[in-house]
Amino acid sequence: MTGYISIENRYEEDWKEARAFLYEIRYMILFYVLGDFLSTYWALNYGFEQNGFLALAMEHFGIGILFIFKMIFILFAYWTYRQLRDSDMKERDTIWNYSKNAITFAGAFLVVNNMMVVVARISLTDLVTLAMM
Repeated sequence: MTGYISIENRYEEDWKEARAFLYEIRYMILFYVLGDFLSTYWALNYGFEQNGFLALAMEHFGIGILFIFKMIFILFAYWTYRQLRDSDMKERDTIWNYSKNAITFAGAFLVVNNMMVVVARISLTDLVTLAMM
């Protein structure tokens, strides 16, 4: 039978695709997920969460809700990755690379911001606001 795909083969293809995705977003996981989560946890001892939604969610459900939000975001990124991979757009690789790199940069920014709260008792966003005044 030609064109026959067994469940085992489909599972292997899905797992290979998921591993390729995780490899592609390794820096996003490092900075946006783990780095921001750990630095937020550390910085909360020295300040407060400036994001009102996250502050309210963490007040009611604890710091673990931030990690759950990060995992939901990774699932959304995976859905986006699959949609772009399956599309016929010629810019799909460019869109994916820009998105992936922007999220990684945002994660690095958040880590630096949280570390500044602990070390300098001022956030990077406060410095930007002061510089604009």
